[in-house]
Amino acid sequence: MDSSQTYPIRRDAVLCSLAEVPDGGLRVVLDDLRQTDPPGHWKHHVLVTFKDYPAGQLDPSALSNEELQAFGHYVLVRLLAINGCLPAEESAAERDAPLAGP
Repeated sequence: MDSSQTYPIRRDAVLCSLAEVPDGGLRVVLDDLRQTDPPGHWKHHVLVTFKDYPAGQLDPSALSNEELQAFGHYVLVRLLAINGCLPAEESAAERDAPLAGP
């Protein structure tokens, strides 16, 4: 995939990252990013949400299909919402929704 494509890129992005927590577990973090000048450069805008997993439990084969699907859905809806691509009532509901699962 050519990352230097010529289509205009929307102003906002979603960053998914992992952080190690002191007990040996992992934290999945979602942040909003905002594009800056020059194009292709991004700056942290806001922490959206995070979820901690105990050591050894963040394994795609150990997570339910529902949790994996909910995560993908959440990321896509968040990306659409922050870029103004959803009706107002949908984006408001997703703005502060936590990641799925206990």
